[in-house]
Amino acid sequence: MSLPGRISLLIGTSSVLFGLAMAATGGPDSAGMEWIDSAESDGPPHLALDIDDEGSDLGLGDEDTASVDLPFDVSWYGSTESQIIVGDNGTAFFSGSQAASSAACPGSGTWQGVAAYWDDLQGGTVRTATLGRTPNRIWVADWQDITPSGASATGQVQIWFQEGRPNEVVVVHEDLSFGSSSYTGGVGASIGIQGSSAGLEWSCVGGLSDSTSAWFGDPSQRPSAATVDLSSEYRQEWSGSSDYSFIGETLAGGDLNSDGLGDVLIGAPQSDTVWLSYGGSSPLDGDVALAQASFTGNSGDLLGTAMAIADLDGDGAPEVILGEPELAGSNAKEGAVHIFSNISFSGDFDAVDADAKLVGPTLTTKPRFGTALAALDFDGDGYLDLAIGSPNVDAGSLGNAGAVRIWSGGSVASGTVNTLDFTGQTANDKLGAVIAGGDADGDGFDDLLLGSTTSDTTDSDAGEAWLVLGSAAWSGSNDIGTSATASFAGDLALDGFGNALLLTDLDGDGLGDLVMGASEESTGGSGAGAAYVFLDGSAWTGANLGSDADWMATGASTNAELGASFSSIDANGDGDVDLIVGAPGVSGSSGAAYVFNGPISAATTTSASADHALQGGVAAGAAGTSVLGLEDHNGDGYGDVAVGAWFAASGAKTLAGVVSIWGWVPSFEDADADGLVSALAGGPDCDDADASIYPSAAEDTALDSGFATDNDCDGWNDGAYWLRTQSDLFDADAIEILGENAGESFDFESATVGSDLSSFYSSNGMELFGTSVTGASSAFGASASGDVCLKVSGTSLTVSFDSDVDGVSFGLLDASGPLTFQAWDGSGASVLSTGGALKLEADGEDVPGGRFVGVLFDSPIQKLRITPTTSDGVGYDDWQVYWSEDSDRDGDGYTGGDGDCDDSDADVNPDATEDLNDGIDNDCDGTVDGGGATAYTDASSWESDAGVTLQEMDFEDLTVGDTVSSDYADLGLDVDSSLDVSTDIDGASPNETQGGEANTTTVTLSFEEVQPAVAFEILDGQGTFTLTGYAHGSALYSNTLTLSENNSSSFRGYVYDYGVDTLEITGPSTDTWGLDDISFAELGLDDADGDGFTEAEGDCDDSDATVYEGATETWYDGVDSDCGGDSDYDADGDGYDSDDDCDDGDSSVSPDAEETYYDGVDSDCDGGSDYDADGDGYDDSSYGGTDCDDSDAAVSPGASEVFYDATDDNCDPTDDFDADGDGYSASGYGSSGSIGTGDCDDAESGTSPGASETWYDGVDADCDGASDYDADEDGYESETYGGTDCDDGDEAVNPGVTDVWYDGLDQDCAGDSDYDADLDGYDHDSYGGLDCDDTDASINPDGTESSTDDGIDEDCDGVDEWDDDLDGFRDVDQGGNDCDDADATIYPGAADTCYDGTDSDCFGNSDYDCDGDGYDSDAYGGLDCDDAAGSVNPGALDYSYDGVDSNCDGLDDYDVDGDGYDVDFYGGLDCDDTDAGISPAAVEIWYDGVDQDCAADSDYDADGDGSESIDYLGDDCDDADATICPTCVDVPDDGIDQDCDGADDLDGDGDGYGSDDCDDTDPDVSPGASEIWYDGVDQDCSGTSDFDADLDGQDSEVWGGQDCDDGDASVRFGGSEIWYDGKDGDCLGGDDYDQDGDGFAIDTWGGTDCVDTDPAIHPDVALDECFGGDQDCDGEVDEDCEAEETGDTGDTGEPLDTSETGDTSEDTGAPSETGEPSDSEPDTEPQDTGEAPEADGCGGCSGSGGAGGLAWLAVLALGALRRRR
Repeated sequence: MSLPGRISLLIGTSSVLFGLAMAATGGPDSAGMEWIDSAESDGPPHLALDIDDEGSDLGLGDEDTASVDLPFDVSWYGSTESQIIVGDNGTAFFSGSQAASSAACPGSGTWQGVAAYWDDLQGGTVRTATLGRTPNRIWVADWQDITPSGASATGQVQIWFQEGRPNEVVVVHEDLSFGSSSYTGGVGASIGIQGSSAGLEWSCVGGLSDSTSAWFGDPSQRPSAATVDLSSEYRQEWSGSSDYSFIGETLAGGDLNSDGLGDVLIGAPQSDTVWLSYGGSSPLDGDVALAQASFTGNSGDLLGTAMAIADLDGDGAPEVILGEPELAGSNAKEGAVHIFSNISFSGDFDAVDADAKLVGPTLTTKPRFGTALAALDFDGDGYLDLAIGSPNVDAGSLGNAGAVRIWSGGSVASGTVNTLDFTGQTANDKLGAVIAGGDADGDGFDDLLLGSTTSDTTDSDAGEAWLVLGSAAWSGSNDIGTSATASFAGDLALDGFGNALLLTDLDGDGLGDLVMGASEESTGGSGAGAAYVFLDGSAWTGANLGSDADWMATGASTNAELGASFSSIDANGDGDVDLIVGAPGVSGSSGAAYVFNGPISAATTTSASADHALQGGVAAGAAGTSVLGLEDHNGDGYGDVAVGAWFAASGAKTLAGVVSIWGWVPSFEDADADGLVSALAGGPDCDDADASIYPSAAEDTALDSGFATDNDCDGWNDGAYWLRTQSDLFDADAIEILGENAGESFDFESATVGSDLSSFYSSNGMELFGTSVTGASSAFGASASGDVCLKVSGTSLTVSFDSDVDGVSFGLLDASGPLTFQAWDGSGASVLSTGGALKLEADGEDVPGGRFVGVLFDSPIQKLRITPTTSDGVGYDDWQVYWSEDSDRDGDGYTGGDGDCDDSDADVNPDATEDLNDGIDNDCDGTVDGGGATAYTDASSWESDAGVTLQEMDFEDLTVGDTVSSDYADLGLDVDSSLDVSTDIDGASPNETQGGEANTTTVTLSFEEVQPAVAFEILDGQGTFTLTGYAHGSALYSNTLTLSENNSSSFRGYVYDYGVDTLEITGPSTDTWGLDDISFAELGLDDADGDGFTEAEGDCDDSDATVYEGATETWYDGVDSDCGGDSDYDADGDGYDSDDDCDDGDSSVSPDAEETYYDGVDSDCDGGSDYDADGDGYDDSSYGGTDCDDSDAAVSPGASEVFYDATDDNCDPTDDFDADGDGYSASGYGSSGSIGTGDCDDAESGTSPGASETWYDGVDADCDGASDYDADEDGYESETYGGTDCDDGDEAVNPGVTDVWYDGLDQDCAGDSDYDADLDGYDHDSYGGLDCDDTDASINPDGTESSTDDGIDEDCDGVDEWDDDLDGFRDVDQGGNDCDDADATIYPGAADTCYDGTDSDCFGNSDYDCDGDGYDSDAYGGLDCDDAAGSVNPGALDYSYDGVDSNCDGLDDYDVDGDGYDVDFYGGLDCDDTDAGISPAAVEIWYDGVDQDCAADSDYDADGDGSESIDYLGDDCDDADATICPTCVDVPDDGIDQDCDGADDLDGDGDGYGSDDCDDTDPDVSPGASEIWYDGVDQDCSGTSDFDADLDGQDSEVWGGQDCDDGDASVRFGGSEIWYDGKDGDCLGGDDYDQDGDGFAIDTWGGTDCVDTDPAIHPDVALDECFGGDQDCDGEVDEDCEAEETGDTGDTGEPLDTSETGDTSEDTGAPSETGEPSDSEPDTEPQDTGEAPEADGCGGCSGSGGAGGLAWLAVLALGALRRRR
């Protein structure tokens, strides 16, 4: 933007600027990206991470960038990014210029990335760091101590990418106070994000505040988003194992192992299988075959159509209940319900092995018993019962009316369910297809809600549901129409009302609400569906419609099928139950589930208004077919929602089915307020309950309650233990930390149950120690993952290893509560210097196979101990031990087993080059640097230990007097001319005739190759000799020897650990000496090309590392790579080079080979086809060719065919008998043509069985032999060509057929009228004629009436002879239904007037029974008390409590038992209206379990003290005395046990306190005593520290604590400092009136510091900074600056007020920047309150045109100008 444009923007859009500067949210841009900052009430937290230690300084200069690899992929505007370019100007881009001159506001320019603060920044440090561990790592870029060019102060900004939130980026503004209003708050900088197609600014005009963070991203990807994509890779998901698995058609849940976590049953009825997945902090997911257990039924019997988890026998362990409705029994599809008792389910179960099997009575075929299930206490006996649907059962003569049968709980046993049922009221209702249960009226009896989608009560298949109230009085078979207290029907045909049901409390009033679905309802479009809620279910009576519901939600699109399934759960943890509604037809059947947050109240809405839309992620997957609310499946403290998509494909698996589990978590969950979002919400905070634990926190080794902690969230607890409870993450960690160490498995499967396993794996290096360490099939209720697990009774398990171990993992069985884990190395030292332990949190008992635990160690261990809190012991299974020798920690490709002698240093391994000077054995050959040298005086011993082929420099082939130098170079030895050839060395003779005499003190021998051993004879050696050995320039060996060999020689040999390539021999300077027979290794010892082979080992070219014996031969390059010595051009070794060999990869192919035809190989290399044996140029047809006889060259596709000779000359098998080539062989020849045979004219190609017949030309073109004049082939020729067929185009018309009357066709070709069947000459009157009876030829208009009373109209004149009153109805005596044929007003259908004595409509009922119920009105002498209601009469069933006297007995409808008291739940006082002996007037009989007097108190608490009698499982030891109870206070020494603890309290010190006296020897110490502080005595027995008088948790510093004021609980070490209150709130010392620590107290409290939040502002500042401030606190603004720098003045001549530039540092009421009190003239300069401005852009000013607002804008404009000078 040009400069003038920028100025006009600043001045001309003031209201926009204020809104942008102070808003807490922004967007979306065109890509849907939005931002929200930490100033928003529900926004993210703020924190600037300290990465000074962990971060890498990028070393950026001015206008510099650096490319950085991201540790994880980032999603950026639809692309995936793995690398970013970080610039020094506050930017991190994926592409585009980051130069300050290119700065552009997001949404403009071509850059892509993040502008944290894009400006021309100077100085500072740019660092990046990766913190935390997978999958919650955080990558940070930090710009620290940055200064915009022209500003005077430094600031800090950051950006974050978070692995668990890959679609978001965080921009952190820690410090934007740059000392000038032209820069502070982001003025002049571009801040925001941009992608390829859109961009989103946070601000490009300033107005931002310090200590603020903004999160940019797609809000739909956040954890608590309103719209959720269920296919997200970060969501838990189960998928079917194979094509057509159809998992997720049904779902059910519960808590099987009482661990507080929801377990889920996943049903696939089409696969006859159910899977069980237990909840856990790291629940399983993936292929459903990985679930802990499965249940399988008979193929095709639909096991899992209905499922439940419920405790049926009251033992506290819920059962698994599965319906299999098409299981064959006495009848096909009879059905059954299988009950599996709780055994910590693990592995595979068959339905036939269930603990109980329930079936219905054998009444009808295909009843489909078990189609639906509900567990509920219907009879109120305290045990859950089962309501079981059998929708295809007949009810008497009503076919498929359906039934719901009630099985009474209390025990688990097989049987037939036939004592109580409710049956459908009409045929084809199929009652029992849908069932729900719950307590609608709050009476303690669970009630039934039953549905029928095919009920026709209101219209065809409109559907209906019925509410049946639970009671112990129900028995026998009951018609649903008369049993239900209320019915609910669909409004329109085909609504399918009642297809899904739920009974739960959605409005929080304690009464169950009725939820009903009609997935085909069409208010929102055809098949959009609807969900209905009828609040307070028991309040509904009689017949109701869906449209009567209190709450209704309709589908928002055609075929959405909203209401297909229901569930409920408190998903967001607010205490209200939320409603979950499935809609599998949404988005082309991708499907969805909708969550409506509770409480539900009366409303009409649509699915678009749901609080959360969980959208299916698979096309046509039908997500929402099933839904399930789970009580915290993953241990995060929130409920979860499972959504079944049974039609979903999974990968390449068709219709495998998918179940997704979604859990609500606050998007910015930060429970510990440490500024980082919890890992549960995808953030990096690994412990959101502890503010001291977060990435970048200082890792310390101090124990937390005795345990190691991971303070910095990097995965290492105190740097020693790496813990995981999720196997897939641990496996990935193990590879990253230990390399490809697969570990060794110890699964105990080969052990025997009951055997001692202490030494079972001792041969593998592992021993187990504990009180009892045995094999078992389960451990304390938790099943083994296979057949055997390790069961440890007692307190701890110690595991000892015979060698180093880097990690272990195992399944932990039946652990409840935390365990301690300790490890020691081979020396017995703890891996923690503190000796502390690792805490293992166990989140549930009885999980089959156990909870996974994996631990890695920072250094190897050899012993570990696990100590549980469970007193009886725990179990273990599937141990995996990661031996150190198999690890590659340093990533150099070598493990300890491979010979890596230091696995912590990647530069040390067997393949490393030895550094001869670093004191390290780099190549792990056992020798450090050069190692040592072994000296020998015996030649044979030396030669034996040298171990090489030797050669010798003996001087014998040289000339006496010569100086030796390169004479032995061909042997690989040079001498430095220090030896002369001589026959006598100062009197000593050489070994043969010649030796070398030293002509200098030091003789240097240089070897071409490093020598492992060197030997020589020293001639006439007298004195001290020093031998120095070198290799590669490094001095490795120094040996000293003293000789006295006058006139003789002495052998000396050396064997070196590494070797020498130079040997210096320094002798005595005062003596003459020499050398002879210098022995060393032959050439070929070294590996010059570094390929690992020497010439001695067969390397035929030691200058080429790719050539050696055993190398892979590269053929045809002229190099003998494998040193094999054969031709490099004969790869198959058959003696022919590739120039002559047509296949040099096959030794059986060469010019000399014999050809074998038809094997595809040209064995003889002649170039001919291998499939043309006869050489006729055509390949054999058996091998893809066209030659039908490859043994005869005369037969081929190119030969000419001779017809009818039975030889196929041209290899066309169809033409030897088909001369005309029409594909049909001639008639009379058995062989068929290409199409067929039977050609009646083989000379004419147009004639054949396949030709089309041309009729009436006399030619039989299709050779069928039929007449050419019978086109319809009915056997009659056309009358046109002399035949008799009147229609030769219709085979149904001919003289041989019978005519069909009245169809307009003359089928029999007779020529008469088709509408005169009786042939009387008159057509039927129904077809326009006049014949009133066309079956009788005597009846027609010309007929004659033979009788006037025979009822026959023979002349067809239309007069009815038997209807005397001519009302259209015949007299009953003449077979009609007119009950009075003399009165034309009386006939069937006439309007009847009740009570007039006339049966006008001939209905036959009493005229005094107006409602037609069979009872006359009591007003006319009858018994019907309401003759307007057919349901009210003496014979009707009276529904109690509906206010209607249905049976006209006159009794109170709210007092069923007639005891004079109305029932309590309708405002009365009778707590049991079924028993007249129970009422408020009754006398209570204690201990019988019945509340006779309706007092609502316990029947087992006769004395009313709140505790039940000990004789009835209570704890009151005397239920006749209210002063005696467990909560009563015991009076010591009175002989009475008032508190029922089993003994009378003793009061040893006589102070009146017994067991609660913490010191019963001192009467001054008791709960009633007054505390005396600081005397070390707990006088009041409170248990608190005696040195913490203010009870703030810290002892007084006077007594060794940290509390500097123990009389004030608000003052404590580490507390919050409140400035200017005169208190040292955090006990850190310092002046409470000097907040910024600049040494000057604030002026408002008597000091001289005008701004106490900025240490750069105080009276000692020398000069103002000339940007509109008063840095020296002298009360004047910029008085030190030149006139032109002070800014324009307003009308008053005073400087413009620049206080409102967006800097909010003085928002607490502190004085303005002038050092004076706030402006008292609001008409000219508004006071800076630090508050956000009003929406009109003039926050704080008086009137929209106030000077303050204009001044603010003017200053911004001035800043813009100044920046560009």
